[in-house]
Amino acid sequence: MDYALLFVTLAVGSLTSALIVFIGVLTWRRLAQKVWLRRWQRAKQEYQPWVQRVRQGLATADDLPPKIRPGSLRWLVLEELVREAMRASTGDEIVRLRAVLANEHFTDHQVRELSHGSLWQRVTAATRLAEYQNPSVVPALIRATRDPAPPVRTAAIRALGRLGEGEALSALAQALEHVSAGQMALSQRVVSGALSRFGSRAVPVIGPLLTHPSWRVRSAALTVLGDVGAYAWLPAIIERMEDPESDVRAKAVRALGKMRVGSALLPILSRLEDEVWLVRMHAARALGRLGRGSAVNALTRRLSDLHWRVRQEAARALARLGPVAVSALTQTVLTAQDVFAREQVVDELQRTPVLRDAVDQLALVPEERARIDAEALLIAIGETGAVSPHLNGIKGHPSAQVRRRLIELVEPWPFERIDTTLRQVSRNDSDPMVRQRAELVLARRITDEQVA
Repeated sequence: MDYALLFVTLAVGSLTSALIVFIGVLTWRRLAQKVWLRRWQRAKQEYQPWVQRVRQGLATADDLPPKIRPGSLRWLVLEELVREAMRASTGDEIVRLRAVLANEHFTDHQVRELSHGSLWQRVTAATRLAEYQNPSVVPALIRATRDPAPPVRTAAIRALGRLGEGEALSALAQALEHVSAGQMALSQRVVSGALSRFGSRAVPVIGPLLTHPSWRVRSAALTVLGDVGAYAWLPAIIERMEDPESDVRAKAVRALGKMRVGSALLPILSRLEDEVWLVRMHAARALGRLGRGSAVNALTRRLSDLHWRVRQEAARALARLGPVAVSALTQTVLTAQDVFAREQVVDELQRTPVLRDAVDQLALVPEERARIDAEALLIAIGETGAVSPHLNGIKGHPSAQVRRRLIELVEPWPFERIDTTLRQVSRNDSDPMVRQRAELVLARRITDEQVA
């Protein structure tokens, strides 16, 4: 019993000591946070007027306040105040404030962090150096593109793209080559995006990669060249449309489409027959960007493509080519045997004025050809299940004649939302004949459903 009591006493004492230590640590941390926050607020009040004077041009980066040690609380406060002021500034104000951050007092510290800091500090340093816009940090960022941690490499490459200094181009081109060839664990999109920021200056270092042995590198080069508009390399880009790798062919077509190269119309048309759907899809999209009416027939044939993405891009391209192409879309709805082609075209037609115009034409006299064609188009569209134009017209078209005719058109289609619309119209429409027609059609539909 004496040993048991001893053990209980020791346990209670240990728990009590641990609780006292825990409460003491929490109290100390709370007090330390309060002290730190007070120091932060005092430093903020001290430096805010100086930052405003810099913003107004009354002080310069050479007049940095005293007692600033890189990495100290005062240094962090001043940096944060300048960055906040930049976000609320424009024009020359931003230039003056950025000059403060470009001062070696700030950049030297971030360069040291980029080389020797923790993972989080290295990533933050690369991001901040891009904001500082000091060209002297480019060599440090180039070294950081070889950092063992992928997040640091990513931040460094993005920073080089934002700085836009020409001396970084070779390093970024090499990174693109290594990433595309699988020799560096990094996102190809990040490197391509950084290079695209250089515009035409990136062309001389990226163009030669079009003949690289790795198809992945050729594909990545085409992405960048298309983004920056490498017109000097048009023959080489067109040649890549015959590349044995489908991804390279697709990127070549995409590049020519983004550049809107009219002279490449025939080669792009030939890619509409490519055996790989991805190439056909990019070819259809490129033809839509070129805006040439001579592509209508070829695009119309792609409306029956086996792959839905090709059909989608062909329909979108036709919708962009003007009235002649829109006519081809409507004829597809009326005559195509392929239900998927009709559905794809209807989806695209809903983004054009065609359906609204067809609804309006229902107000014409019965013998007019335009009315008959409009009814045929609306019936064909409704049979695909796309009844939104009809229901919207029933609920809101200004012509009572159009509303009545639309009610008649929707009667055979077995969609529940038609019943809902008819109930609303039978109660709320301003025209008694429209309300009566809606009520009769609704009653027939309910009877047919019960019989079925």
